[in-house]
Amino acid sequence: MSVTTTIKCDRCHKEVKNTEIKSININVADGANNRYEPSYSYPVKHADWCIDCCVEMQVYSPKKKTDEPTPPPITIEDLVREIVREETS
Repeated sequence: MSVTTTIKCDRCHKEVKNTEIKSININVADGANNRYEPSYSYPVKHADWCIDCCVEMQVYSPKKKTDEPTPPPITIEDLVREIVREETS
């Protein structure tokens, strides 16, 4: 028996599965750069956003699935050959 949990996005209020939600945390640091003064970080805001909202606000980019392999990088020799072919034809 499996349990599916649905969570509501705090931004668009769409209900999504718990695997399709990202936890967004915003912290404020005091910016002390001196090694003798401690640096503090204070939690300010927490929200659960769906992947669509994260992509829209550019805080998350999903990995792209490609079926075709990436081509090998073009070498300098290949570039020289191409230039020579263009000049000779």
